[in-house]
Amino acid sequence: MDDIKTTVSIELEESLSRELDNVRKPMKETLTAFEKCLSEGVEQSKSLKVGPIFFLFQKKKGSAFHRTLKSVVQKGGIHKTTKGKLININMKLTSCLSDSIDDKFKKTFPNERSSGPFNGVINTFSLGTEKLMNKKECENVKLQLTFLKTEEEKMKTNLNKLIRECKKTIYSSLTTTIEETMKPCYDRAKLFKGHAEKHEGNY
Repeated sequence: MDDIKTTVSIELEESLSRELDNVRKPMKETLTAFEKCLSEGVEQSKSLKVGPIFFLFQKKKGSAFHRTLKSVVQKGGIHKTTKGKLININMKLTSCLSDSIDDKFKKTFPNERSSGPFNGVINTFSLGTEKLMNKKECENVKLQLTFLKTEEEKMKTNLNKLIRECKKTIYSSLTTTIEETMKPCYDRAKLFKGHAEKHEGNY
C-alpha cells in the first residue's frame, strides 16, 4: 500500500512539474510579445507629436483654440465642448498602445470559452489522475485521485473566471497609465501665462 502511494505520488509530482512548464512557456511568450507590441505603440505615440493630437480641436483658431486648450489642460487632458464634443488627449495617446496589442490581446484572452486563455493551456492542464484511476494497482488510492481530479477542475474553473474578470482591468490599465504619466505635463502646462497671439505659433 505504501509503495503504491509513493509511486503515485512520484507520478503526480512529475506530471505537475511537466504541466506547469507547459503553462509557463506560453505565458512567457505572451509577456514578451506584449512588451514588443507596447514598445512599438510607444514609438508610434511619440511620432504623433502635437499635430495629429491637436487635430482633436479641429477648426478652433486663435483665442478659441487657446481657451479650449486651457480647459483641456486644467481638466487633465479631457474637455467637453458646448456642442457636446469630447476632446480626450489621453485617449488619443492610449489608442496607439491599445491598437498595438489588440490582435494579441484577443488571441490571448478570447471571448470563446471553448479554447480558453493563453492558447488553452489552462483548460488542457491535467495531472493525469484519470489515467491513474484506470490502473488496477491504483484501486486503493482511487478515492484520493478522485478528490485531486475534482480539485483540479475547480482550480481551472476559478482561474478562468478570474482571468475573465481581470481582462477589462488589464486593458483599461493602458488609459490609467497614460493619465498618470501625462499629469505632470498638464501641471507644468498650467503654469504658462500670456496672450494667445504670443503662443499661437508654438503649437
